Amino acid sequence: MPTGATLHKTVARHGRHFLAYLMQTEAECPARARYLHADELYTDGALQLLRAGCIRRYQKREKDAASETFVHWTRQAYNTFVQWTRQPNEVVVYTWYAYADLALPKRFDCIFHVDNPREHLLVSYLLTQSVIDLGGGFPISSVEHGHKHICVLTFEQEVPAIFQLLHRLEGNVSTMPLRGAFQLGFCQVADLPAITAARERTARLRAQYGANWWKYDEEMSG
Repeated sequence: MPTGATLHKTVARHGRHFLAYLMQTEAECPARARYLHADELYTDGALQLLRAGCIRRYQKREKDAASETFVHWTRQAYNTFVQWTRQPNEVVVYTWYAYADLALPKRFDCIFHVDNPREHLLVSYLLTQSVIDLGGGFPISSVEHGHKHICVLTFEQEVPAIFQLLHRLEGNVSTMPLRGAFQLGFCQVADLPAITAARERTARLRAQYGANWWKYDEEMSG
């Protein structure tokens, strides 16, 4: 099973089906884990740097015959991303390991505080664009299970103020604190009770057992 740099080279050479071993649908994911979580907000300056990097990497791939399948797979998403300008009702965030494969656009209707899901907002919004965090980042037309992404979220009206609590990325290099960063979760409200119960159970186990809490989580071990 390819990992790290090997995985990146494999995907860059052959395209999406080489991620097949990671594939998982939403239906296959338990409700308690059915959410994306973000801990960093891209400023317009950081977004410009990301776009410039995507252009350089894509142009390099276009010149590489071995990357023909990859270039074909990503062309539409790439063209959309590099020609796009962020609107006032859009926000760009860094999301961690995706819970499932998601086709775009993907609609969610709930935003919650990851450390306390009882603090949440009910609002409809779309995940409209995705840059997979492989080899510096490439725009794609999906979210891939088990991978990190830079995601564009589009709201019907203004972006909720809660996003301003996220750490702000100003350049190419994150200054995210190692611990204690505020995180937001994106989910369907129907899954929120299961997510809340799981997060609260994890908090109790962490308080009792510390770093080895997961050994005592029956849902995880079962």
